[in-house]
Amino acid sequence: ILLLPMIGFGQSWEKHYNLSIYDSGESIQQTSDGGYILTGHISVLEQDIVLIKLNSLGDTLWTNRLIEVHDQWGNSVKQSNDNGYIVCGVKEDLQGNGDIWIIKTDSAGNPQWSLTFGDTLSYDIGSDIQQTNDGGYIVTGELNDSLCLIKINSFGIIQWIETYDYGRGKSVEQTSDGGYIICGDN
Repeated sequence: ILLLPMIGFGQSWEKHYNLSIYDSGESIQQTSDGGYILTGHISVLEQDIVLIKLNSLGDTLWTNRLIEVHDQWGNSVKQSNDNGYIVCGVKEDLQGNGDIWIIKTDSAGNPQWSLTFGDTLSYDIGSDIQQTNDGGYIVTGELNDSLCLIKINSFGIIQWIETYDYGRGKSVEQTSDGGYIICGDN
């Protein structure tokens, strides 16, 4: 995992966070305290979602592995309105199929709730997550081989799911009119 943020004019720092040989950073966001939150995965025996909280100079404040029996990884992390974090990614099952996995943590990266869903016959992926104006969350990715848009409330309860032909959503934002805009691939 390599981070190269630019701070000011001509100032920068570079940090390497080698927790294992197969580490991968997938998403980073600046947090309200001026630091950063990072997610991806690390591999020890299995691939596990990792959350790393950094200060403004890139020093590690804490690291939290979200460990399950099979491989999983985080694709997107955002700071939530309560200063906790929301992560979406993939959690594999016994057959190697992927399910969308959403984890809500407190400000120290400790899980508060999680939601896993998908079809046992397909590889489902959560690519991006955003908090919505109502305090809930919107997720995009791939569900049943189709681009999906999933709305959940602040407690992790699904409100609705929409799928759009084939493809995968890669990024989602709530628009000023209360709708959503998605980009991805087909």
